[in-house]
Amino acid sequence: MTRVPASLEALLTRLIDYAGMFPPARLPLDEALEAYLTYRKGEDAWMLGHFIAAMVHIAPLCEQLRERNVEDAFPLVVLLRSEEVVREFLARLSEDSRWLAQHVGEHGSLTVPWVEGKIPLELLAHESSATLARFLVEASERVREHLPISRIFWEVPWGNNWGRWLDTFMDAAVQYGEVEGVRVGYKMRCGGEYPEQFPSVEQVATGVVLAREASVAFKATAGLHQPFRYFDTALGVYHHGFINLFAGAAFARTYRLSIDELIPVLLEEAPASFSFEEEAIRWQELQVPTEQVRASREHFALSFGSCSFEEPTEALRTRSLLTPLASKPS
Repeated sequence: MTRVPASLEALLTRLIDYAGMFPPARLPLDEALEAYLTYRKGEDAWMLGHFIAAMVHIAPLCEQLRERNVEDAFPLVVLLRSEEVVREFLARLSEDSRWLAQHVGEHGSLTVPWVEGKIPLELLAHESSATLARFLVEASERVREHLPISRIFWEVPWGNNWGRWLDTFMDAAVQYGEVEGVRVGYKMRCGGEYPEQFPSVEQVATGVVLAREASVAFKATAGLHQPFRYFDTALGVYHHGFINLFAGAAFARTYRLSIDELIPVLLEEAPASFSFEEEAIRWQELQVPTEQVRASREHFALSFGSCSFEEPTEALRTRSLLTPLASKPS
């Protein structure tokens, strides 16, 4: 493992969940799996988290793991299939959970600690936190009946009603609490292939602060290939930085920052404005002790999914936050 200051190590450990089969990379399963297994042997393996797959990938993934004789623990995050109607979603969820448990049980190295889903639009349209809380409970019970998961992360789609929908979701999460050891999490989309898929800094800050207030852990997805905020001239939008987001989450958790107080951290484009030391991360007058950074990552800001593992790690090296690799893993 590359030697880095303890605060940066706490921030980056197992931060990146690998989603190589998803846009924009869209690698075939065999190439994505080969890449993930290679990264697990490399110098940057300490930053690598789960392998992300959709339901359609599970059967061929299990077959390839058998063919490759993969025996080490293989942590998998599964994307649930979507339905807009609640009744249809829950019926499919029971079917998929049973089917997934069967395949996981047949391959001893596979573990599925988390699954991710999109809240049916039918529920969001009602804007009733009590109704949504009942749905969250039933969904958790249906999955937990077959799989020993610890979290289900739910995505609240961007749109004109996003603010009200997010309020409803967070209120429902508070009512939900914890069901049979399963906690509710918030999946925050931070970008995509099109400009309209990128949230504003106000929206990202709102998501972080509301999640903190509801004691809901979050994970992020898409658009976080670079450590710091930057402007993408090809798309004509700003990309959020993963250091901005996860260091900002640690600041927000430690100092109880408001949305307006968190926004400047997310807007920061100068890498030199952040200082990573053994005992703390510093930004302007704020500092978070290393133990609080570690606690934030463990309990609050858990990880982000990326279709590339090399791009974010190489970007860290470009900014001298990691030492250069002696050679690329092969």
